[in-house]
Amino acid sequence: MDSKIYFRIFHQRVRLLFWCALFLYCSTVVSAEKEQCGDIHQKFVRIKAIIQKHLPSEQVEEVLELLHELRTLYYKDGLLQEIWSKEWLLHMFQNLDEFSYLVKDATCFSCIYFDIDHFSHVNGTYGHTNGDHILGRIINRVSAVLKTTTRVKDTYFVRHGGDEFLILIRNLPQKRLRFLSARLLTEIYEYHKVFQGLEKLTESDIEIGKIYESNFVTLSAGMTHVDLAALAPIRSVVQLAKLQELLIEGADKLLYKSKKAGRGRLTDWLGQTFSLDDLSNSLKPLER
Repeated sequence: MDSKIYFRIFHQRVRLLFWCALFLYCSTVVSAEKEQCGDIHQKFVRIKAIIQKHLPSEQVEEVLELLHELRTLYYKDGLLQEIWSKEWLLHMFQNLDEFSYLVKDATCFSCIYFDIDHFSHVNGTYGHTNGDHILGRIINRVSAVLKTTTRVKDTYFVRHGGDEFLILIRNLPQKRLRFLSARLLTEIYEYHKVFQGLEKLTESDIEIGKIYESNFVTLSAGMTHVDLAALAPIRSVVQLAKLQELLIEGADKLLYKSKKAGRGRLTDWLGQTFSLDDLSNSLKPLER
């Protein structure tokens, strides 16, 4: 091999290793900054610009892929890695370029905002370790329902804080949204039965089963549905904030209406509140 070619290849690999090392360093910085809830978006933009300026074009795509993975790691929830964090949600609703990806080819946007009823009682009575186990089981169950009822690329599952969660969904018709919400609430209510009649249970499973039996863990939820075609094109942060108010803050208000009605309930965008029995009965014709 020609010495010049060999040197060029060697030089490129050394530069690639350097950038990989930089990413490892950045990931450490990301972890530290995340604890401080800082906005790291501008730092990612700067790193991307440096990469595009200094790396050979054939390596840019590969390294940018690493950058994307690093951003994803930052925006995932610390305890529940399968879902997005509140930082991701805030970032999306504060950056027009990023949000444009969410609404690309979307005709409507929906939000299901829910929390786990009396979860502070579970933590206080059985300890935060058991509370985290239950939280993980519930989220896994919700994720399983989402995978069978929505398209993954159109669904964003977010932990808003503590035991409060929201699901953003693109292009889901109102009828399917009602079906999904009903399934979520009824399946979580029925989930305690999973621990009955199983032969090989770990001590952790037995303890969680007892908690379910004595508390009948339920969800309360509010859901909103926004027809994007009825809105003016979103071209400013002010318009973005208005959509956030309609979609997320609106669902949050409906969630608390569900709680005031007795918990274990769902309130839709029309202000109608449904009990678990109502939701269970609404599913029966669809299950035949």
